[in-house]
Amino acid sequence: MLRALGSESIYSFKSVMSCKMQNKQPNKSTLTPFALLWILGLLFVSMGIAADEENVLEKSPIGFFTKLALAHGVQDVKDVFQTDRYKPEKPSSTFQSDIDTIYMVFDLLPRENPVHIIGQLYLEKGDGRASDKLLYDREVYLTTSQDSGFLELGRPEEGWIPGNYKVKIHLGEKVTEASQLGTLRFKVVPPA
Repeated sequence: MLRALGSESIYSFKSVMSCKMQNKQPNKSTLTPFALLWILGLLFVSMGIAADEENVLEKSPIGFFTKLALAHGVQDVKDVFQTDRYKPEKPSSTFQSDIDTIYMVFDLLPRENPVHIIGQLYLEKGDGRASDKLLYDREVYLTTSQDSGFLELGRPEEGWIPGNYKVKIHLGEKVTEASQLGTLRFKVVPPA
């Protein structure tokens, strides 16, 4: 019963599309209620996926990174296989404006190819700024044997202005719309 209903509905959908392509008006028997619901369902699903994609880019990246943290420093340690592993020193999401460098420390999933990781540092909109301001970008290249690394986010030319910052994280040799994995946010406050 379902199979017959489903194939009949698809046939009706094909008929409607054929009529539209020939600039004809479909007759009322061609457009079944099931076909209308199917079309509306696809529309709502596609709208939901587009909304989720926008939100994903503004969240911390997951999946490719097994660990990811912003920190005041980085510590180099050897694992059981004597390969370099980097550990965050004093991880935080708030930093004082007199800090020289903020470190983005991460561990990656094992992979078969080398990888470029790019971090773009932005001063977020606010305090009279209408939009986010790109300060600079930093890049690190990891070979297949490296599962741990870090990016150094040094003091911008204007210094660390108290406010909200974000780091857009990209994967690849250059920044494109499709290369962004996610975003990390942190705050800079005046020195105590």
